[in-house]
Amino acid sequence: MVCKDRLVCRTAECEAEFEVSNFSAVCAVTKTRSKNKDGFHEVVSSPIMCHGEYQFGIAVVWGVDIKGNGNPDRDKNIGIYVQRLDKTKGSPSVHITMSLLNREPSKTKRFGATELYEAIGVGSASGWSPSFGAGIPGLNLGNVLDPPKGWLHNGALRVTSKLTLVLGVDKGAQPAPVTDMQQDVCNSLRTLLESKQQSDLTIFVAGERIEAHSLILMARSPVFQAMLSSDMRESRDRQVNIDDLKPAAVQELLTFFYCGTVRKETLEEDDATLALLQAAHRYEAGPLIEVCTQALKARLTADTVSERLSMADLMGCHSLREQCLDFMQRNMAEVKETESYSLLVQKRPSLLKDIIDAIAGPPRKKKR
Repeated sequence: MVCKDRLVCRTAECEAEFEVSNFSAVCAVTKTRSKNKDGFHEVVSSPIMCHGEYQFGIAVVWGVDIKGNGNPDRDKNIGIYVQRLDKTKGSPSVHITMSLLNREPSKTKRFGATELYEAIGVGSASGWSPSFGAGIPGLNLGNVLDPPKGWLHNGALRVTSKLTLVLGVDKGAQPAPVTDMQQDVCNSLRTLLESKQQSDLTIFVAGERIEAHSLILMARSPVFQAMLSSDMRESRDRQVNIDDLKPAAVQELLTFFYCGTVRKETLEEDDATLALLQAAHRYEAGPLIEVCTQALKARLTADTVSERLSMADLMGCHSLREQCLDFMQRNMAEVKETESYSLLVQKRPSLLKDIIDAIAGPPRKKKR
């Protein structure tokens, strides 16, 4: 018999976003020195990452010209960091990741890839700031304030942070976490899908054959529930024919119904995500629709948003439709210069009213 022991480290996670509206103006009027350094000014958020009595905020730092009345210095690198804001005794060990968001997700700068934890005491800070380090390499204030560079979102600078706090270390065997038990169920159902054991339903997708279990699909999809519990042909023949969806998307949909998961590779590629969204919308998989919509939203650009809006409207996918209209409202100056927008105007003029309404905002209340 092999004797075993283990240590369990308990942690808690906090995530937040700090948006500095009209960042250019904020730089011009803010006179708060960063870490008492004359050459740098900063703004710090309220306590937006909290666990128990521990409170943390997000700071943005930029350089100033000491000899020029403290005016912003466009040639100095900017910085971001996490600031401890509470007065509780103790120095919790934390792991910090931060991101400075660009309108093009691929250009977003992310920091903190290592797994190192560090202790942060009362009044201490950690991050990437020129007031106590080198700041963000290769990114000065001039680049941030240059609209084509993509760092400003309608004039606002956006910073996100994720904080993992160590709560303690427990020795000895621990009960299996609920997440482990849930994962065990998912693994078993995945095996059932892949083995095809006791399957009682055949799905034909563009000539490909997929075996499934009707009770699971009925439990997970209102469409399958209606289809397989009525006197419809699919219920009698135990066969479903799908001609206008991609086999890979339907297979991914079934995996989601069985396991509640989606492959990361699918959500990283627009065509695959759109195909899965179409399948999810067809069979009313609400959580999967949201996952696909968020993935597409993160990659919306001025060049693609018009095409995405047209597709969402044709599908009747309201969540993606609203995300596209919101993106257009914030970036219309760039969108209207694209070829895809011109094609949208020609082929789908009925959508122009929705676009105009989104730009104009909600109607004003009439005064009596």
